[in-house]
This record gives sequence, C-alpha cells and structure tokens, in this order.
Amino acid sequence: MKGEMVTMEVREMMAMKMKIRILMEREMEMMMERKLIMQMTRVVDKIELIVMMQIREMKMMEMKIIHILKIRWIPQGYVCQLLHHLFNYRVLGLESNPSITATASHRRDTLHPLSRPSVQYFCLKVTEDSAAEIEELLKSFTNNENEKFCLIGLHSCGDLSANALRLFRDMENASLLIMMSCCYHKIECLEGKKGFKNFPMSRGLGRECEGIGNPEGVGDVLGRTFMRLACQEPAERWEKMAREDHEVHSICLMARGVLELFCHKNQIKLTKTRRKSVRSSKCRNFEAYFQNFTRRYNFNGQQLDKKYYEEINQLWEENTPKLKLSEVYTGLQLLLQAPAEYLVLNDRRCWLEEQGFSETKILSVLDRKLSPRSHAIVSSKTNPITV
Repeated sequence: MKGEMVTMEVREMMAMKMKIRILMEREMEMMMERKLIMQMTRVVDKIELIVMMQIREMKMMEMKIIHILKIRWIPQGYVCQLLHHLFNYRVLGLESNPSITATASHRRDTLHPLSRPSVQYFCLKVTEDSAAEIEELLKSFTNNENEKFCLIGLHSCGDLSANALRLFRDMENASLLIMMSCCYHKIECLEGKKGFKNFPMSRGLGRECEGIGNPEGVGDVLGRTFMRLACQEPAERWEKMAREDHEVHSICLMARGVLELFCHKNQIKLTKTRRKSVRSSKCRNFEAYFQNFTRRYNFNGQQLDKKYYEEINQLWEENTPKLKLSEVYTGLQLLLQAPAEYLVLNDRRCWLEEQGFSETKILSVLDRKLSPRSHAIVSSKTNPITV
C-alpha cells in the first residue's frame, strides 16, 4: 500500500513538472513574441508588416482563411512567425535559396519551437508549372486537400510575380492573392526578338501594342530600360531631399555612370559580392564612393587591378562638370517612374480580370516616401465572372 502511494506521488510530481515545463515554454514563447514585435521595427521591411495589417482585416476574416502560402521573401522568417503569433494563421513559406530556408527553420526551432506545426518552410524554386508540387506540400501541411488559402508574394522579384498570378489562377483552393512585386527589370526576355516573356501579360495591352504597327519601336520603348525606370524610387522621396543630399546623390549617380563606362570600354563584367550595393550615405565624394564600390563588386570575377585607377580618375575628371545636369535628368526620369510602374501593375491587374477574377484591385498600402514599392495587387475568387 505504501509503495502504491509513493508511485502515485511520483506520477503526480512528474505530471506537475510537465505542466510547469509547458507553462514555462508558453511564457518563453510569449516573451519571444513580444521581443519579435519590437524587432520588427528595426529588422523587417516596413512594407511587409503594413501590408499584412491593412489587408488582413479587409479580406481574410470575411473569407474565413486560416492558411497562408507565402512565396519569397523569407530571410529570417519574421513575417511568417508574426502572422501565426498575431493572427493565428498557419503559414507555409516557400523560398528558392536553401540556406535562407535553413536559417528560417533554425530560428523557428530555437525561438519558437511550439509553432513548428503551424509555421513551416520549404525550399522550392517557384515557376508557373509548380502548382501540382505546391498542392502536395499544402496537402501535407494542412492534412486537407480542400483547405482554402491565401497566396502572398512580397518582394516577388522578376518573373516570380507573373508565375504567382498564374498559380493563383490554376490552384483551385487559392482564394485570395496579395502580391507586391519588385525588380521588374529582371523579367525574362523573349529569345531571338525584342520584348519579354511576361510583359505584356494582358490581351488588352498586347492588342494596343500590336495596333501601333511598329513592334521594333514598341520593343525599344518598353524594353529593359523601361522596366528599370518602373522600379526606381518614386519622385516623392527625391523632391524632399535637402540641397546637400542632392549633391551627394549627383556624386553617386555620376560615379556609378563613370565606373560603368569604364567597364564598358574595357569589356569588364561587374558582379556584386554583397546583397546591397554602395551605401550612398557614406559617399560624400568620388574617392569614398570608389572605395565602397570596389569592396562590393568584382571586376571579371576578381578585385580591380590598380593599374586601372588612373583611367578611372581621368573619366571622373572629364565628367565632373555634368554633376548638376545629372540631377536634372534624375528629375525627368522620376516624372516617368510612376506612369511606367502603373502600366506594369495595371497590365497584371487586367490579366487577372481577363481570367475571370473581377474582384481585383491595386491598393496603395504604404507611403511612397517610406518605400519605393508601395502598391499591392489584391485579388479574390469570391465572385469570379465567366470568361
């Protein structure tokens, strides 16, 4: 009898220890959540948090969506984790870079182990033909092949945005799309002729371009330079710059032009060695810019040979008188930035409407002074029209 009582006491003690452990883990999770929210203001792009906050209440609650498929950009997994912690969504993140996927998974396992069933990351290069593979991942993740989900793309670079739009069309359970694109200039060119694989996407813009009757001319205007223009920072930030900032901007712009001219003349290929290019805030003169540039780029795969320094300095001296003129050209360029970007975004919106998704809008989700990319395409399958 005494032995049975001891056994019961041991069991009760073990059960109590387990409860305490669970409570401590939950408390740690809550502490990490609070810490995570504070980190968001410093680490995560403001775009992502604001997009989530503004659009979530408008669409997700009325559609009863509890699962989110997020394609690119994951980095540390902050936003995926926040979507789960703040709104109780289950999030499946897809990223093509295996090291990024591993980093996000490790961070989740270390700081938020209880969220492992609800926040998962997979390494997958998303293409327009990825629907079947993604559906299998979602089926495994949700344990329900008919579960509705929201497809989110933030910082969806180049053709990834167009691929995501096609996946939204092709995947029956994708009920809501939130797409913020970037890097329009990285979309794939057509082989053997001018133009792009994914622009125009819509039949409407395609017919207008064909109606001009000059495909070569259209290709020249709506080419790579046009796409680069569309993804420049907006005029709102430039026009509010102080005189000193305009001077620094002109130096950085001219310095970059001089270095690209030098590389063109000498048939040298530039390759970035870091994700971010030159930090203009630290470049108050050409020497500072040049040193910063050579630390962040390789020239034909290696460091720049010092024998070229004299030639580069000479090119800079020749072009220094054009510094003020460079800001005039910048102003003209920025006048065209917004129309160029709106053409790209509205082409994608029209394509979605042509597929039967009449509930498609372009929403301004962020102040253009805070972020160069401030618009999101939002589409739902609540009331699809018959095509």
